[in-house]
Amino acid sequence: MSLSADLAPADVERAARHFGAAAHERADCGWRFCCPSCAGWDFGPTLPLVTYVRVWLHGGRLPGGALGGAACLDCGHITSPHPVDIPTD
Repeated sequence: MSLSADLAPADVERAARHFGAAAHERADCGWRFCCPSCAGWDFGPTLPLVTYVRVWLHGGRLPGGALGGAACLDCGHITSPHPVDIPTD
């Protein structure tokens, strides 16, 4: 099983909203994401999800552009979000 299976559901939800997933759910290998364009489930971040959450989200800033986006292997849809600062305690 991948390391992403150990990520907190709230962190995955926040990351998925940022990179534009229409939906997300746990899968055998961790998490999977639904494309907002074609509703296919071969959609995901351009960075490993573990990096996205542990380095960027917990580091206080979700990246923008291609670094913070996601892509769909079914239809080719690509997201390019704006960077977002996350308050850290």
